[in-house]
Amino acid sequence: AGSGSQTVKNLGAIAGANLDYKGKYILDGTFRYDGSSLFGAGNRWAPFGRVSGVWRVSEEPFFSVPGLSDFRLRASRGSAGNTPRFIAQYETYSCSATGCQLGQAGNTKLKPETTSETELGTDLTLFGRLGVEFTYARSNTKNQILQVPTPASLGFSTQWQNAGTLQNKTFEIALNLPVITKKDLQWNVRGTYDRTRTFITELLIPEYFTSAGTAQGTGSLFLITARTDKQDGKQVNRYGNVWGRKFYKTCGDLPTSVQAQCGGEGKAFQVNDKGWVVWAGEGNSYRDGITKNLWQTKLSTANSPWNVPLQFGHPIIDRPLRGEKGEGTGVNHIIGNALPDFRFGLNSTLTYKKFSLYGLLDGTIGHYIQNQGEGWGLLDVSSGNFDQGAQTVQTAKPIGYSWRVGGPEGIGSGGFYDLLGPNNYNTERGSYAKIREMSATYSIGRVAGQGDWSISFIGRNLFTFTRYSGYDPEVGVSGGQAGSGLINQVDAFDFPTLRSFTLSLSTRF
Repeated sequence: AGSGSQTVKNLGAIAGANLDYKGKYILDGTFRYDGSSLFGAGNRWAPFGRVSGVWRVSEEPFFSVPGLSDFRLRASRGSAGNTPRFIAQYETYSCSATGCQLGQAGNTKLKPETTSETELGTDLTLFGRLGVEFTYARSNTKNQILQVPTPASLGFSTQWQNAGTLQNKTFEIALNLPVITKKDLQWNVRGTYDRTRTFITELLIPEYFTSAGTAQGTGSLFLITARTDKQDGKQVNRYGNVWGRKFYKTCGDLPTSVQAQCGGEGKAFQVNDKGWVVWAGEGNSYRDGITKNLWQTKLSTANSPWNVPLQFGHPIIDRPLRGEKGEGTGVNHIIGNALPDFRFGLNSTLTYKKFSLYGLLDGTIGHYIQNQGEGWGLLDVSSGNFDQGAQTVQTAKPIGYSWRVGGPEGIGSGGFYDLLGPNNYNTERGSYAKIREMSATYSIGRVAGQGDWSISFIGRNLFTFTRYSGYDPEVGVSGGQAGSGLINQVDAFDFPTLRSFTLSLSTRF
C-alpha cells in the first residue's frame, strides 16, 4: 500500500494591447508576470512577454510591383518559461527493511527555464493566385533544467540543475495554390517545408552521456556537451546526436595502417556482400567460408592489429589499434541524429458542388532510429538477419554471424548483437512519408427542413513509405532526461500508429 500528495501553487498576471493603423501597421503585445512554488526560494517569479508587428507594404501608395498583389513583412519577439518537476527541489531516498539509499540531491535554487525567440517572415501573393510564406526563427533556451550526474563525494547520484543553453534555428516555407476557382469546382493545393537545427551553446557542468530511459537496454546515447569541434564530419554539440559503436563498412573506415591490407579477393580484409568489412585471411575470399571450411578459423590476438581475435567473415568493431590508448574497447562515434534533416507536408482539397475530397501526405526525412526490437531479435536468434534461405553456398552465413554473448568485448564468435546498445547496424535511417489522411464529404443540406447535414468517410494513417526495417518509423519513448518521444527515437516495442476509418454524420442547427 502507498500514497502520495503534492501541492503546487501558481500565480500570474497578464496584460495585453493591440494597435491597427489604417490596416497597414499592426502591433500586438502582451506582458505577464508568473510565479510558481516549483522554483526555489528567491527565484519564484519571472517576467515573460511578446511583441509582434506586421507591415502591409502592398497597401502603401508607392508600392507597385507587377505580379505581386499582396506583400507584407512581419516580426515578433517573445519569451516563455518552463517549470521543473515537483521533486526537483527535494532530496529523495529509497528505503527498505535493510536501510535507505541516497537517490537524488535536492536543489532549492532552481530558476525558470526561459526560451526567448525572434521570428522574421514575409507573406506574399504572386499573380493573384500563388500564396508564399517564408519564416525564419531563432530561439535560445537559457537556464535549461537538466537532471545531471553528481560527484560521487556528494553521495547522491543525480540533481536537477540550471545547467545549459540550447539554441534553435528554424526555417519554414509554405506554398498555397488555388488551382481551380470556379463556381461549382474548386481545387486547392498547399505544401509546407521546415528545417530545424538545435545546438548546445553553453554547459555549466562537465559533459556527460544520457540515455532514452527505456525499460530495457541502454537506449540511444546522447552526449550533452557544448564542444563545437567535429567528429565523423558532424558538429559534436548538435542536440540529438546518437552516439554508438561502429562496424567498419568500407576499406577507408579502417585505420590508415591497415587499409593496404583491405581490398578484393586475396586481401586479408574485404567488404562482403552485405556491405561490412570482414577478415577473410590473405589468399582467401569472404565467399570461401563453406567451400574451404573457414567459418571456424580465427585471426589470433597476437596477429590482430587491434590486439583482439577476429573470426573469419564476421563484422569488425572500430577500436584503437594495439598499443593505443583505450586498446580493446569499441570507440563511440556519431552514428546519426534523432532529429530530422527536414519535414514536409502536402495537402489537397477538391470540391465539386456538394462533394469534397481531401488528402494529406506528410513526411519526416533524415532522422535515425535505434531499433531495439532488432537487437532483441539478434539476442533471441529470431531476427530476419538469420534467414539464409535466399543465399548461395558462397554467401550463406552461420548463426554466429549475427550473435555474440556480452557485446563486442565479450565471448562468442562475433556479430551485431551489442547488448541493445546503439551501433551503426541497429541504428537505422528512419525517413518516411505517410498518407496521413484521406476523406470524402457530401453536403446533404437540410433534412425535413431542419439542420445542415453532411456525411463523411475518413481514413487516417493509410499507408507508410519507408525503408525502415521495424514495424513503424513513427516511434519514440518519453523517458530519460529529454522526456520526449520526438527526441528519444528508440523503437522499444511501442504500438505502431494505427490505421483507422471513420464514418461521420453531422449537422448544425
